Amino acid sequence: MAVARTTLDDTYVKIVYGTPLKRGRVVFGALEPFGQVWRLGANEATEITSTGPLRIADVDIAPGTYSVFAIPEPNRWQLIINRGLGQWGAYDYDETLDVARIPLSTTRTEKIYEALTIWFDEPLQRQTVLHIAWDDTEVTIPVSTSN
Repeated sequence: MAVARTTLDDTYVKIVYGTPLKRGRVVFGALEPFGQVWRLGANEATEITSTGPLRIADVDIAPGTYSVFAIPEPNRWQLIINRGLGQWGAYDYDETLDVARIPLSTTRTEKIYEALTIWFDEPLQRQTVLHIAWDDTEVTIPVSTSN
């Protein structure tokens, strides 16, 4: 398990996720098939908690805790924020509990990330950038407080 965290003004944000390893495998399109809901980590579904309202990309999210999933595609992902908590993997994923689906572009990196890695840039007042990287793929997502 790993935690990425930041504070934007008075809003505390944390993401708790399992860190799967590449181990020489092709990750996206093979280990994590294109077009299928993925738990965005290993073991339990990844969760995001915020003590205040957030704006993730261009979507406003109320304070609270949510599961986070993704649907990887070759050049883009869909990030899913979902109200269903305590899920193991994406086996019980329920689309009716989706709060948001956020389209994201992917970037190919020169660096190979052996473990799924999630981190926030150093915040600048009320905003930051969330990074999700694994293998040679990275997505970046602007995050800010929405109050």
